[in-house]
Amino acid sequence: MDKLKKARKAYIKTIHIPFWFSFFKLFHRDFYSNYREREMCEANAYLIKDGEEKLIMENVDTLRPENNGIYLQDIFGGQRTIKARIKEMNLVDHRILLEE
Repeated sequence: MDKLKKARKAYIKTIHIPFWFSFFKLFHRDFYSNYREREMCEANAYLIKDGEEKLIMENVDTLRPENNGIYLQDIFGGQRTIKARIKEMNLVDHRILLEE
């Protein structure tokens, strides 16, 4: 009887669990990829100069108005201060528009 229980446990571990897990991942693949994309909340900062948008920093997670402009910091620790004002922040599209 003891050998039968061990055989069942081994069968469940090797066949059933990986099968159901891979089926679940395959079936819900789109849900999880969309969830991962929406989970990140960093934005890209663009500067509008002479009517053109120019990307100035990617993955911005800190934006702070200061006396001499706008302070930006990305997720890697990169920092930048720009003499500009905030025109628009669209957090759903992960875009920050600044203009001089």
